[in-house]
Amino acid sequence: MANNQAVSFDDLPPEISNLVYGLVLQLDEPIVLECHRPKSLRIKKPRGPYGEKVFQDTEHRANVSLLRVNHRVNAEAAPILYGANTYVFRCQYGYGSEAKLFSFLTMIGDSKKHLRSIEMDRCYNAVMIRSAFHLLKQATQLESFEISRDMMHELVHKRNHLQALQPWFKALRKNAADMKAHKGALGIFKVNLPTEPLYLTSPGKQLFVEWRENRVKLMARLAKALA
Repeated sequence: MANNQAVSFDDLPPEISNLVYGLVLQLDEPIVLECHRPKSLRIKKPRGPYGEKVFQDTEHRANVSLLRVNHRVNAEAAPILYGANTYVFRCQYGYGSEAKLFSFLTMIGDSKKHLRSIEMDRCYNAVMIRSAFHLLKQATQLESFEISRDMMHELVHKRNHLQALQPWFKALRKNAADMKAHKGALGIFKVNLPTEPLYLTSPGKQLFVEWRENRVKLMARLAKALA
């Protein structure tokens, strides 16, 4: 006789429930976050190539409400939501990406420890940079932190911005050492540059050379800060 006893989600083995969490919470594209006011944060809606709004169905966005089911589901799903996705912070509406990062890290609380991949754009305020990156010290599993060319320029030419970053960078080195990671702090910290000049004109090539030189300067200063 067939056993018709119902099986609840709580009865599923971890390997099955993790597959479900991955299907719901892991996205193919990075999650881009918008910040219109210092305490507001929302996922950016996708747009077409000309800025037009496009349809977005539930298959292509993380259903974060799953984390509010109960404490057990939250504990099991949070590492996937925050660890399996890349989070992108862009400067917008007068707020630098450091304001978005601070709002996000404050909002997710202890889940900061699950973050593995972050991308950042231009930063404006050294005090906010220090505050945001103080919270980011708790992201002990971070594997990739990538900055834009604009943020690189700020760090190279504004000493107070680089100084605000240094305490976090030293904590990043310690975390990498504690985890015996293959990548050290300088391997986790990256600058988003094209691999070769994309412009055929002389000004474009000169700009590319300047980007490469600034990256060398920045990495040398960070290495010196770790010494």
